Amino acid sequence: LHLRAPPPNHLFAPPLAPLPPRAQPPKGQAHTQHKPLPPFLS
Repeated sequence: LHLRAPPPNHLFAPPLAPLPPRAQPPKGQAHTQHKPLPPFLS
């Protein structure tokens, strides 16, 4: 089963790739939302 996990991961890689680049621009806006998140993470 562990060997079958890599194949599915490949499908997850494509969607994750476009997420990082897109998350960079909104990072500024995310920082504002992250401010209230720090207490939540704590």
